[in-house]
Amino acid sequence: MFKSLQKHYYKKDAINVFVVSKANLQQYNTYSNSEIEIMENETNPDIIFAASGDYSLIEILEAKKILNKELPEIKIKIVYVTNISILKSRLSEKEFEMYFNKNVPVIYNFHGYKSTIKNLLFERKRNFKILGYIDKGDICASSEGKKIVNETYRYNIVIESLEILIKNNKNNNSKNEELKKIYNRKINDFLKKGII
Repeated sequence: MFKSLQKHYYKKDAINVFVVSKANLQQYNTYSNSEIEIMENETNPDIIFAASGDYSLIEILEAKKILNKELPEIKIKIVYVTNISILKSRLSEKEFEMYFNKNVPVIYNFHGYKSTIKNLLFERKRNFKILGYIDKGDICASSEGKKIVNETYRYNIVIESLEILIKNNKNNNSKNEELKKIYNRKINDFLKKGII
């Protein structure tokens, strides 16, 4: 973090926003790859998970674990973006394709408002499903509860993935439908317990 602060402290005519957590979380990248990185690569992925923010990243990693267990044949690529401004124009189309393969659906889990990422990706011709803050939940709700009602929790990501797989007719659609029901029930159970 200090390296990053040092780098941006001397920039002129720029607005730098640093988002940090008070929680003791694992660090997923280093200064040398501090803007965008492929964390887990697949040659021909069925779906791409992307995230900005520690909690968003944790949720896509957990969603991938669930899908690997339930549907081991599905290939998922993970991209972590720490400098979202890189999405707009700093990457050439060829560089952008290195991270976000053409014709592969992307689920982007964001720790802020969805419109922020939508605006940055406006001119990019890709199939992005953006999950992010949608002004739901109570400030006193649990962390899990906030993620569930804002649809950024691991089960929400699993459900979105299953919908994409069903739409694209990937693997066994009846199994995908059954899994979708299971994870919708899990979310409903959270809601019934009142953890929100």
